[in-house]
Amino acid sequence: MADLLLPHLMPGNCNDRICVRVSRFWNFCDPNDEKKLLHSDMVLIDEEGNTIHAQIYPAASQLFKQSVKEGNVYNFYYFRVKNSENYKPVANDHMLYFSKWTKIEEVVDIPPAFPMYAYSIASMEQLQERVDSRALFTDVIGVITAISNVGAIQTKMRQGQSLRRAITIRLPSGDLLDVVLWSERATSFLAEEIHGNGQASPQIVIFVGTLVRSFGGKSLSGGSSCKWYINPEVPEVKRLMASAKTMHKPITWAENVGCSRSKDAAKEKKVSDIINMNPFECKKNEFLVTVTVRKIDGSWWYNACKKCMQTTKRHGDSYRCTNPKCGYIGMPTQRFKLSVLAGDETGDTDFIIFGRQAQRLTKKTADTLIADNPSGFIPDEITRLLEKTFIWSVSFTESTIDSGNVTFQVNAVVGEINDGSATIPATPDGSQASSLMLSGGVGTSIQNTQKSHALTLSSLPATSEPSLASSATPAKQTFPASEPPETPQSVRSNAHDKDKALACTADAPGDSPTQTQGGSARDEDKTLASIAHAAGGSSTKTQKSTTKKRSRPSPNKNIAKKLFIPGQAGDDSGSGNDAADAPDQTNPSKDDA
Repeated sequence: MADLLLPHLMPGNCNDRICVRVSRFWNFCDPNDEKKLLHSDMVLIDEEGNTIHAQIYPAASQLFKQSVKEGNVYNFYYFRVKNSENYKPVANDHMLYFSKWTKIEEVVDIPPAFPMYAYSIASMEQLQERVDSRALFTDVIGVITAISNVGAIQTKMRQGQSLRRAITIRLPSGDLLDVVLWSERATSFLAEEIHGNGQASPQIVIFVGTLVRSFGGKSLSGGSSCKWYINPEVPEVKRLMASAKTMHKPITWAENVGCSRSKDAAKEKKVSDIINMNPFECKKNEFLVTVTVRKIDGSWWYNACKKCMQTTKRHGDSYRCTNPKCGYIGMPTQRFKLSVLAGDETGDTDFIIFGRQAQRLTKKTADTLIADNPSGFIPDEITRLLEKTFIWSVSFTESTIDSGNVTFQVNAVVGEINDGSATIPATPDGSQASSLMLSGGVGTSIQNTQKSHALTLSSLPATSEPSLASSATPAKQTFPASEPPETPQSVRSNAHDKDKALACTADAPGDSPTQTQGGSARDEDKTLASIAHAAGGSSTKTQKSTTKKRSRPSPNKNIAKKLFIPGQAGDDSGSGNDAADAPDQTNPSKDDA
C-alpha cells in the first residue's frame, strides 16, 4: 500500500495509510485542574516536510500514550479528516482526529532524509500581525541572551499562582524578544545546562507552538503546546550561528526577565490616586485597590468569539467575530462582562470584570446563570456583590485612551473583606457538571423592579441614567423589546417556537417589559411568563410553575433590581480582554498567560 501524503487528505473518514513522524506530542488539561485532561495533541510531519495537527480525546488518549513516542515514525490507518477549528498549531487548513479505532504501526526502517523537526519561522511582520491572536501558533528562532529563574506569580487567568520562567532571545533582525514559559514548561527548560554552554558559544533556539502576547509589551507565551530545540542541525540555525559567533556574549542570569507587569508587584493605591494617573504613562502598571461595589450595570454578559474573545454579531444562522483580524464564523460562547462602579473613601470609578474573574465572584459560570434566569434579569449571584468590599488587582483598559473615560479592568480578585479580615474567594465551579446545576434563588431576581438602568446601593438614589461603567464600553446593540437577546441555543430553535414566542411577547402591554410596572401583580406575572417563554421556548405548564414562584414586590426592600434594560445582558457590547481567558478552557495556551 502506498503512503498518502498529507496534502492529499480530504475531509471525511480515511482508511488510507499515512507515514508520519510525531514531531510534537502534548496534553492539554483544564487550566484550573491540571488532573483533568481535555484532549491530547500531536504535530505530524511526512517525508516531504508537510505538517498537520492531530487531536485525540480522552477516551483514546491512554492508548496513544502507551503506543506512541514523540520523535518516532508511525503508520496510521483509520482516522477522520476535518477542517481546522479554533486554533492551528501548524499552517494547515485540515486536521486529523484519532480514535480507539485508529491503527498504529511503528516504522523501524526510517529513511535518512525523513524530516525531524516541524517548524515555520515567523517574520517580524507576522509577529506583529499575530499579537493576541490565537488563530495560529508561532515559531521563532534566536540566540539566547538571558534566562530567568523560575518564579511563582498570580496571573489574571488562573486560580492560584503559576510558575513562570522567561528567556530573552535576539532574533535574526537584531530585536530582543522575551519567551515566557509557564508551569511544567518552565521547569522542563534545562536552564543551568544551557546557561553553562552559553558561556563559551552561542546557544541558538527554535521555539515552536507559542502565542504572541501584548501582556506588558510584546512577548511569546509558551504553554503545554510549546517545545524548543537547542542548536538543531537545520539550515536556519547554521546561518544564524555563523553570524552569532562573531559577536558572542555569554548568557546572563536575570531575576526578572520578560513582561514588565510582572517585574514589580502591584502597588497599593487609593482610587483617587489611580484615576488621576496618565494612562499613557501607566498603561502597563497594575494597582492593588480595596473598593466597595456601589453600582452594577445591567449588562453582565455577551456572546464572545471562541478564538479571540471579542464581540460576535449575528451572521445568518451563525455568529461572526467583529475583530477584523479574526473574522471567525461559528457559534459563540457566553462570557461574563460586569461593569461596576466601585470605590473607597477617596472616590469612585468604573471597573470591568471579564470571564473567570467574574466567575470567581459569582461562584457560577456565565452559561449557568443565563440558563437559570429569564432573559433580561440580573441574577442574585451578581446583585449580592453590592455593598461588598474586595481587594482587586487592576490596570487601565484599552478603551480609557480611546474614549477618554477612565475605566479599569480587574485582572485578579485578590480577596474579599469580611468583618475587617481578607479572604480569598473560593475557586469557582468550572466543570461541565457544575454548569447543569440550577440556581436556588432565581425567583428573587425579578422582585422590586424600578426604572433604573443599574443596581445601586440603598444609600444612593436610584437613577434613570445609565451607570458610568457603561460609558466606557463600546456602543451596545439594542435588541427589539419584543425579542430578547439571542444565544446560540435560541438561534437553534425552530421557526414555529420562535413565532410562538414572539406572539407571546407582543401580547404584553406596552412596547417593552419595563412598561408593565404600573400594572397589577397578575398582569406582571403574565408578562414575566411571556418573557420567559420567549427566551427559552418553555411550555405553558413550565410558565405557570415559574410564575407561582414569583412574589410581589416588597416596599421594604432597599436595593433596586432592574427587571429589563434596553440593550442589556447578552448584547454585543463586550470586547473581552482577559489577556488573552483566555481562558475558554478548550483553547490551548489561552490561559497560560
